[in-house]
Amino acid sequence: ERVRSRETMGSSSSTKNPWLIEGLTRRASVDFCEGNFESSRWVAEPYNTVSAAPLIALGAYGMHRSLRAGESAGFAMLFGLLALVGLGTVALHATLTTAGQACDEVPMLLLALGLASCLESGRGTEGLAVPTALASVATVVWYFKFQHLYAVFIASYSLIVAYIVLRLGAVALTKRPKNDAVRRDVIRPLFCYGIGAYVGLGFVAWTTDMLLCDSVSAFLFGGLLLHPLWHLAAALGTWFALYAAIAARDEVRRPHDAPTRLAFAFGGILPCVDHGRLLKTQPTPPDKKAL
Repeated sequence: ERVRSRETMGSSSSTKNPWLIEGLTRRASVDFCEGNFESSRWVAEPYNTVSAAPLIALGAYGMHRSLRAGESAGFAMLFGLLALVGLGTVALHATLTTAGQACDEVPMLLLALGLASCLESGRGTEGLAVPTALASVATVVWYFKFQHLYAVFIASYSLIVAYIVLRLGAVALTKRPKNDAVRRDVIRPLFCYGIGAYVGLGFVAWTTDMLLCDSVSAFLFGGLLLHPLWHLAAALGTWFALYAAIAARDEVRRPHDAPTRLAFAFGGILPCVDHGRLLKTQPTPPDKKAL
């Protein structure tokens, strides 16, 4: 995103930012295409702030759905982190301070790291719990040491996301000689939906917002829709990736007589995984003829 390395960037907004308190808070190291404090005294970027709603909604609903179905606490926590990313996004875009920036970026790193750990272990969130916890602590320390260098965050986050895409793609697109139904009917569609949302829509919108703001400000509603599109795409892409990871874990741990199935949430419009067939499968009743 647009790093505040130029003295003139955001100079007008910094004088109007009520969240900047000398000796207590500092200006964020990043700025966005939407104008700052132009329509509100207390909210720097109203459109970008409100557009965090999909992150919060999908994260909270995914966590509720996981807990209700008896899913592992680890996956519920990852959905909770998605909601926390949304709340942090509100803090960042409302205040444009380093505190708000940390509330947004630290959960992003932890969520990506947790998802990568799930895919690496092949056994869901239980596989590498201790190493993931240690890596999370190291990541937080690393983040605050280099928070003033936005490029460090971008590089760190991008590397983790690239691993997730490659690892999940390998699972989704590689055929198995036997019992390939879960990959073909569940993991592969979710992976394709995630790539379409996160890369096809989100990355394009984010890059345009950060690199071509001046060029698109004359149209596309002054560039106001670009970052909100990124928020929507990031929420959807993460939702699909988390459920693809659940299905991948399920493929390894579940008996083949009760395969994971593709389901649809939010009134049948949002692909996910059928939690009713996850984890706590009842043992197959004995054949009545054998009694």
